[in-house]
Amino acid sequence: MLFLSTGTGEAPHNYVLWELLRRGHSGRILAACCVRYRRDLGYLATHERLMAQFPNYTYLSLTTREATPDGSKVYIQDLITSGQLEERLGAKLDPATAHVFLCGNPKMIGVPEVDRETGARNYPHATGVIEILEHRGFHIDDQRTKRRGNIHFEKYW
Repeated sequence: MLFLSTGTGEAPHNYVLWELLRRGHSGRILAACCVRYRRDLGYLATHERLMAQFPNYTYLSLTTREATPDGSKVYIQDLITSGQLEERLGAKLDPATAHVFLCGNPKMIGVPEVDRETGARNYPHATGVIEILEHRGFHIDDQRTKRRGNIHFEKYW
């Protein structure tokens, strides 16, 4: 289970991942939150406690306007394309076994426009997570056909 968010999308993810941990989910859970500044990580202390309590849980805090303690400035898209996400997971991103939940800034999510007649996808100009993952074999939930995918997202604006 991967929960990828920007600051505005972290709270909805928190409830789901906390419930998974509370219920004893034994699979890997990784949450990554990307904000401008470290001070914007409203739940950092909570996630640090959860990581200490649950060995199957990892939280990654990312900033885009200031370097993190390791000196990096990374967007979620960069985290995936650079291989850092898979490195932190300790496994390849596999559409057969992973579900990805996206919430927050629409530029990070990158919801494609779908042609109603042909079903062709037109991705936004800036590459979003959906485009990156679909090129790796993942699929978004399809509202037209009601087909469940392994990329789930909430679009705020």
